Amino acid sequence: MTSETAGPSRKPETAAASESQSSTLLHGVNLFFAPQHFDQARSAILTANAQVRHSSTIPPFRADKQALGATTTTQRNEATAVIVNPSSDYMRTEELEHKPSGPPLVPYHWIACCQHADKRLEVSELAHAKPVFTHPDRSAGNQPLRVWVSVNIHRNGEANAYDAQKVVTATVEQGGGVTVAKRALADLLVVDFQSKFYQTVFAEHKKAGRDHQRFVERDWVEACVRQEKMKWPARPVAEGEEDSMAEEDPVPEKGKGPGRPTGK
Repeated sequence: MTSETAGPSRKPETAAASESQSSTLLHGVNLFFAPQHFDQARSAILTANAQVRHSSTIPPFRADKQALGATTTTQRNEATAVIVNPSSDYMRTEELEHKPSGPPLVPYHWIACCQHADKRLEVSELAHAKPVFTHPDRSAGNQPLRVWVSVNIHRNGEANAYDAQKVVTATVEQGGGVTVAKRALADLLVVDFQSKFYQTVFAEHKKAGRDHQRFVERDWVEACVRQEKMKWPARPVAEGEEDSMAEEDPVPEKGKGPGRPTGK
């Protein structure tokens, strides 16, 4: 990584400006995505995340969106920050060609970290200088891992299943994963293996022939973050019920069960 640790510069804030910026954290930031660091699909997700965010008061994937306020450009010399993937094989080239007078090189998960911190961070403030959740396939360029987080996951003190989903989503995104709303788009699915819904999504996975996908539980995500290292899980082998159009199980009322929404 480049020795520069500052992100796109912050402007002094008045109280009114601070209140306004709560929904436009990246206002004035013009992002250039480094060539060959991201494929089209992931670049689209990151671009959307820089421009909008899920409300912090409603569950992920079911939220109205608020502006983050960033813009993007295809011209490096117009950018205020160059978004890079530190795990990319092209990172060294980017560092060598970087000019001190040019826009700073900023790891892509900085966008998500700003979202979840609800403020514009310096790169030096990131919990992980290098993303944890990148795809292990080097031939694919170590792209950000696309992750789908189920509402059927263990709770660690959260009041309800949606709160648990929000916590795990934040953990994934701040660690370099990009979350997706559809299971078919995911490389990795986070779900409680003891829930009935796991059997449903596993059967769907088998029927669709998505052999590239892997299943993990919440504990796996949290262990990767603690260790700052991801061990790619083995391919699932259990069989399940078939239902390719299945929806999530209803969320139980507060106090019902240990945090795994019951099946029908």
